[in-house]
Amino acid sequence: MRYKRHELLQNISNKGQEILSKSRVAIVGMGALGSNVSELLARSGVNLILIDDDKVSLDNLQRQKLYDEKGIGKYKVKIAKKKLKQINSSIKIDVINKKLDFSNCSYIKEVDLILDCTDNMNARFLINDFCVKNKKKWIYGSVIRSVGYVARFIPDNACFRCIFDKNVIDNSCDEGVLNMAVNIVASIQAIETIKILLNEYKVPELIFIDAWDYRINKIKILRNKKCACCVKKQFDFLDNNFFIVSSCTSSGDYKIKPKLNKNINFDVINKKLKVIKKIENFIIVRKIREVTIYKNGELLVKGAKNRDEANKIAEMIYKL
Repeated sequence: MRYKRHELLQNISNKGQEILSKSRVAIVGMGALGSNVSELLARSGVNLILIDDDKVSLDNLQRQKLYDEKGIGKYKVKIAKKKLKQINSSIKIDVINKKLDFSNCSYIKEVDLILDCTDNMNARFLINDFCVKNKKKWIYGSVIRSVGYVARFIPDNACFRCIFDKNVIDNSCDEGVLNMAVNIVASIQAIETIKILLNEYKVPELIFIDAWDYRINKIKILRNKKCACCVKKQFDFLDNNFFIVSSCTSSGDYKIKPKLNKNINFDVINKKLKVIKKIENFIIVRKIREVTIYKNGELLVKGAKNRDEANKIAEMIYKL
């Protein structure tokens, strides 16, 4: 009886609802989109994997539906699992209390679909690489100001890199967000999820929505014959020896993590680079740009022109 209203729909019916109840979807990012879409899918009977390493903060509550003031300072995935289980105790929910990166993509390998609900292009490029390489379906979603985007990507078709250059500017770190736009985009992502799980989808498509002006457009995504990822099979974001885990390209700051554990020898750095400042656990140097180097191998490159320059600086430092 729980899914009666779904089963009455011709596009779903009893058979479709049975498929949904056996499906497993990974949601990467449990912020604005992730918290909204996870509730819609939980109510629809879909089994979930929730992936995020973030904690709830006061400014999240304006748009992140699952959380309240009692959850401030607590991990989002843990709160989300508890609340979603209260909504639907019959579904299976696994949580991964980590940021998705090249070292833990195996978490999303055994799922039927992957939902991008992140807030940065680095994660999306990684998800795209992983999905193209492993022939997985995924859905991209983003909201900035009152504008939202949703795109579905199907194996052996156009991919995310066919649309976006790897050095595309990511302004999500300093833009406002209309919470109503989040609800609309999350709903579209949830609908696209149901359609894909029930094999009711067509070719890759980008959906644009402006919630303030009530505008919506759909654009067919064409394959770029020169695409580095889906055509040339170059998985830069998955196979590199290091990975940009976060960036704010309006200021040119890039945080970089080595793929393998790499302890930095500060004595070597002292000899070969111009040291600006040295503290116990990190050192600040000048190598084209100002770079903070941590003993665990992580770097913070400040003021880089783009991703390629940040990668070039990281490569030079890791070779020392």
